[in-house]
Amino acid sequence: LFDNRTMGLYSGLACVALGQCWTVLYFLSELSSESIYETYPAIVSHLTNTEGFVLLGTYLSVSWYGHWLPSSYYLNTHAVDWTDVWWQLCIQDALQYAMHRLEHIYRPWYRKSHQYHHVHIRPRIFDAFDGAILDTISMILIPLWITAQCVHTNTESYMAFGLFYSVWLTLIHSDVPHSWEIKWALPMGVGTSLDHQIHHKFFKYNYGHLFMYWDYLMGTYKSPLSSSAPKAPTQSSS
Repeated sequence: LFDNRTMGLYSGLACVALGQCWTVLYFLSELSSESIYETYPAIVSHLTNTEGFVLLGTYLSVSWYGHWLPSSYYLNTHAVDWTDVWWQLCIQDALQYAMHRLEHIYRPWYRKSHQYHHVHIRPRIFDAFDGAILDTISMILIPLWITAQCVHTNTESYMAFGLFYSVWLTLIHSDVPHSWEIKWALPMGVGTSLDHQIHHKFFKYNYGHLFMYWDYLMGTYKSPLSSSAPKAPTQSSS
């Protein structure tokens, strides 16, 4: 019924969708039982968000069938090249850092794009893709296209990258602290919800998403463990 190219696209979209389902289930397991029902409308909004998954799914479909990607992306080798995945994550995050910071610096652009996301002073996990269409295009879609031109990889590696990227963008907006963030993510410079809560409070720190490496280099990092950092939200606040 489907050729290899069509199967590659559908498999990639399914991979991202399953990753989001896992993320939601994992998050709900961290909440008290009474909070799950309060969160239900937010789950529906998150999974049907126009600025996030609808626009992202449209981009993936159009770029795939429009041959916007290097030819290697259409090769099903049945193996993930983890080196390629690592470089995809690093380049995507570097580009997203740059676009994110530019949005904050250039106020007219900020007001038409990223300002909508910053109505969430203490974001919840389901606010991850809540924003403006221009914001999604600037910070996610343009970096995605550039990253694809820089890293010529195969279908499976592109799927693995998309899975990790979408899951982590969601997790860093969590309003429930996780012990593993302090134990291993923070020491390794991996972006955490604690780091991102700092950004939403102060606006001028922690522009990175997947990693904090660019913030370290550019002097825009603020540790969530510092005395002036906001306290991590408790489960009762969700």
